[in-house]
Amino acid sequence: MRCAACNTPSDDVVDNLSPFDDTAFIIGGYEYHYYCRTCLELIAARRMKMPVRYLHSRFTNFDWTCVDAKTTAGTVVDLQKLLETLVQENRPIVLQADEVGIGKTHLAAACAVSWAMMNRRRDALFVDCLSWFSRLARSGWKFNEILEELLWHDMLVLDDIGREPEYQDHVKLVLREFYNQRKMLIITSNLNRGMFYDRFGMEIVSRLFETGQFITLTGTVKTTSGRTVSYREQLAKK
Repeated sequence: MRCAACNTPSDDVVDNLSPFDDTAFIIGGYEYHYYCRTCLELIAARRMKMPVRYLHSRFTNFDWTCVDAKTTAGTVVDLQKLLETLVQENRPIVLQADEVGIGKTHLAAACAVSWAMMNRRRDALFVDCLSWFSRLARSGWKFNEILEELLWHDMLVLDDIGREPEYQDHVKLVLREFYNQRKMLIITSNLNRGMFYDRFGMEIVSRLFETGQFITLTGTVKTTSGRTVSYREQLAKK
């Protein structure tokens, strides 16, 4: 069987309901398309409006040796196993690091694609918080309408939360509504746990942490010359 996107023959081909491809097979009144897993992951990433930089971010191409992770309780964990479990159980994920360039967004994107592959009939959205809220504000937005539109999605990635203090009340409402409706949330931030409580309130944040995991990431990469660089800087050289 061949992939409808890349036309490559593959044993690892999965079906996907979609009205957009003329090569679909008509089965029981539905149009079925068959894609290799690599292409289907890419389609899922694009549909959730993931930034181009992270379209190919997966668990399989993340350098796990560069990053250590601790849970809310301070326990060092097997990060990949923990993230895969949280995604399978549809539990909120907060990826936090004090430093930039540690790989938070790569992992968030990988979690989002993994979730989408397990929930291929459900909608997801990737939001870069600062640019997204700023763009909406310039367009004369009405937040109630925006929130209603967001809630059509079953999973939401909020990337780099905390850089938009002027919109923190709006972010708080998004967090509350997604939690109350038991929808999947994946969050990245440079805010530590205490700052999360201060910014978004004890009520909603404590609930997120009780049902999900607040994961603190630390780690750097050493070059052959001994210079310490960020994970992001190391990736840029590849």
